[in-house]
Amino acid sequence: MSDNPWHPWQQRLADAPAAARPHFEALLHGAGRLGAAGVRALAQALELPLHRLMMHLLPFAQRLAVPAISDFYVGAVASGEPGPDGWPALYFGANVEFRGQALGFVVHAEQSAVNHAWLCGEPRLHALAVSAAPCGYCRQFLFELAGGADLPILLPEKNLEGLVARTLGSYLPHAFGPADLGKTARLMAPSQPPLRLELASGDPDDPLVRAALQAAALSHAPYSGGHAGCALQTQRGRIHAGRYAENAAYNPSLPALASAIANQRVSQPPDEHDPITRAVLVEVASSAGQRSASRAMLDSWAPGVELVYCPAHRSTDPGHRGRSARSAVASAMAAAPCCGIIAPPPSPTPPEPPP
Repeated sequence: MSDNPWHPWQQRLADAPAAARPHFEALLHGAGRLGAAGVRALAQALELPLHRLMMHLLPFAQRLAVPAISDFYVGAVASGEPGPDGWPALYFGANVEFRGQALGFVVHAEQSAVNHAWLCGEPRLHALAVSAAPCGYCRQFLFELAGGADLPILLPEKNLEGLVARTLGSYLPHAFGPADLGKTARLMAPSQPPLRLELASGDPDDPLVRAALQAAALSHAPYSGGHAGCALQTQRGRIHAGRYAENAAYNPSLPALASAIANQRVSQPPDEHDPITRAVLVEVASSAGQRSASRAMLDSWAPGVELVYCPAHRSTDPGHRGRSARSAVASAMAAAPCCGIIAPPPSPTPPEPPP
């Protein structure tokens, strides 16, 4: 077995011992997430400690990249909160680029991995492995996280035989962050409850609208107040939701549609053809809107698909239920316990013909 983290994923699979191959196969044919039990089993099969395992899995994360402009594949693996047995779940992320659009639309691999863990309900991250050193944009994005300055960043050594582990704070000294703008809210802070939002327009009974509303209620927008959520429906009926993740430095903010697209990319096998057929953006009005930029991004990612825009506002009626995000949050989270994916409903069983 090779320890070179730059080997392609095929080589990783070929070199793996028999006990590890089922876990690798599951990664290839399922979502880019490895549960705590799978992490423990794979680490034991490969005889690797957690951080080395994260580095070992980077080629599988890079496989999910869509570098339509740069042709530079970047992968990231984030570890969540350890479970009762001491092992965390791992979440993959990869860069996504949009051909024909501004470079500012690019989703970086670090953003993708954080977004993946956030959508799956992780309360915090414990480490982040990246196949290339985080750029300044990503360092600023990561600093928005609760406890971000202390987050260990794992990078391959130049000789590719080991890893370098340093905290984000060492890569971003004297950082600008929420406190500089008088804010205490942080991305992935577990104490932040969902907002109560109401639709100003849009069908509250549409599952896609409800998923977008639920995402908006859980979004992070402490600077503009422009909470937003997006939901994408695919040809096979899957719904991939995304949330707005605002940043104190503004530019590194992750738009709701970008979050949903990144979620789609890491939530289904990269070779699977399941195109987007519908898209909904729910947004609270603010001085920083996402509507026009989202249309341009969607036109690149899913040409011909209309972006349905549903404005929303904060509810002032604590007893309101019909169009509020509280009921939407409850129903959507029950249907989508991880990563904002709502599976299509089962096909009804046709009635038996009369005798």
